[in-house]
Amino acid sequence: MEEQEILSFFNKDGTIKDKDEVVQQIEDIYDAIKEEEDLNKENSYFSKITNPETSIDTASSLETFDFMNRTLFLTEEITAETGPQFFEAIRFFNKCDEIDQIPVEERNPIKIIIDTPGGDLCATLSIVDSIKLSKTPVWTITTGCGYSGGFFIGICGHKRFGFPNSSYLFHQGACSWASDAHKFQQQAKFYEKTLDTLKEITLKNTEITDSDYEKYKSGDWWLTAKEAMNKGIIDEISTELV
Repeated sequence: MEEQEILSFFNKDGTIKDKDEVVQQIEDIYDAIKEEEDLNKENSYFSKITNPETSIDTASSLETFDFMNRTLFLTEEITAETGPQFFEAIRFFNKCDEIDQIPVEERNPIKIIIDTPGGDLCATLSIVDSIKLSKTPVWTITTGCGYSGGFFIGICGHKRFGFPNSSYLFHQGACSWASDAHKFQQQAKFYEKTLDTLKEITLKNTEITDSDYEKYKSGDWWLTAKEAMNKGIIDEISTELV
């Protein structure tokens, strides 16, 4: 199913079309997919998440997910492409729940499995925004390392899990600077604003105090799952697969 086909389920003002009409459209689309053997699923992100027959070979790719269980895998370095991918997936599940008229409190959660060293800051903040704007609950589950950008994404889940041996790294990251003096000044000002944003996200979503933040912001703060639990970074240390 292509993005344009999904958008056709909605009126120009953003409201959902008649439910019976949408259901019929979906059935027609799936019938067409089954009949067309040479359909190229590789080039369509939406075709992957809307085709139940798509095989999930590995969880090592940022594009890999388990559609049937609403599970997204953040298991590599966060790149510039990661933000749009996660935005589209989270938005898609929200639209599905809206079409089915499922009350927010009854919706099945979207799960993000986190085991990442971090990466691109802009993509990280994009995923943070996607989680926060999602009406469908998003659970973040750190199975291995929630470092750098993975830390900030993890703390923003509507419900947050860690495993007994999960580990966490809080730091402000690094920035590459322009050689031009004027550009350097502009970048420095923007970087300071970004640091303020990271601080706001951290203090709002954890029990990390302002004094803690100021103490560790210039270095690396490593935490075990128990320490993360004590600081309100996660809500629960899971003793079984979530």
